[in-house]
Amino acid sequence: MMDDDITRMLKSRLLSLEQSYEQKIEELSLIKEMGDALKASSISRWDELFYRQLDIIKQHTGIYSVSIMLLDDTTQQLHVVGASSMPGSIGGSPVSLKKGEGVAGKVLETGKTLYLPDVTRDENFKDKGTKQVGSLACVPIISEGSCIGVMNFRDNIPRSFGPNELRFFELISDQISITASLVKTYQELIDLEKKRIN
Repeated sequence: MMDDDITRMLKSRLLSLEQSYEQKIEELSLIKEMGDALKASSISRWDELFYRQLDIIKQHTGIYSVSIMLLDDTTQQLHVVGASSMPGSIGGSPVSLKKGEGVAGKVLETGKTLYLPDVTRDENFKDKGTKQVGSLACVPIISEGSCIGVMNFRDNIPRSFGPNELRFFELISDQISITASLVKTYQELIDLEKKRIN
């Protein structure tokens, strides 16, 4: 009887390790595919690059939507620079948030991930007429020790994300920070060249 219990425990532990191993392989596959998209794209077409990377994220995670907001150094506001397609979505007005405004603005201000298990029950969530429901995880995009933007991971089902998903979203955000830093550097070089010519 005791041998049967030990065998069951070992099988259960082995199955758990196997599932964890498969999850890690899937996570690494996504990160590699995002890196491949970066290597294969022209930084001058950064909007297409962001959309490609967001589609990769959405395919691998199966969540409802993912978006990237970057800080405009001039206005000091977050602006959406890329968003995955959402079923039934219709293009709306551009979203911009000040530091500290809404969930993404708070993430920009603190540099810390914020998770809303149910957006309809949180006063920090700025609906802005979208009538969104479900879960929202806002993750900082950090470059050179500063928050330069926010990634928004949304599912239309409440309480969709657990600690493992949030950790994974932070890994994805780290990868996006490379793209965002390259885009910012590219734009700064273009601006300097324009000033030099004029």
